[in-house]
Amino acid sequence: MKIAQHSVSEKDLSVINIEKDISSINKDYKYQRISWPIQKVFWILITGVLVFGLLGGFGDHDFMSRKTANLPGAEVEYERFLRIEKSFEMRLTLDDTVKDFSVGLNRDYFDKVKITDVIPEARDVFARGNSIVYQFNSDQGGTIVFHLDPMKMGSQKLELEVNGKKAFLSQYVYF
Repeated sequence: MKIAQHSVSEKDLSVINIEKDISSINKDYKYQRISWPIQKVFWILITGVLVFGLLGGFGDHDFMSRKTANLPGAEVEYERFLRIEKSFEMRLTLDDTVKDFSVGLNRDYFDKVKITDVIPEARDVFARGNSIVYQFNSDQGGTIVFHLDPMKMGSQKLELEVNGKKAFLSQYVYF
């Protein structure tokens, strides 16, 4: 019995290899069609974070973060973007016409932020409704500085009341 031998030429082998290469290209192309849009989204996000940082979004006392709010007889300087467990100051500057005054902060603000110091020291501190009220004595105007430490991440609303006039401030605490 004679066994037939088939010889495979080099030309036949190259055709087989080309077919394998083409099938792997199709698999890679499907992967690339999925991964390219995802990569574009991440590039946009990274660019956004870099631009935010270059504009000062991660620093202290920058033009993006530092804001002022005006109330009748007072001006409040505060930071909109805070870092968790990194102290910041909120300054309240009063007009010369303001004498004895009170400053109220909403209670739920204290769930996310801890007050470490108030300069000058308040004459009296008490709870009234949904606010913690600091009572101060002054002959005329001045500046009050609240030293605060953010304790929880996320958006928070500050309802600031000076002598019955309210301002609503928004802050965001990030890592």
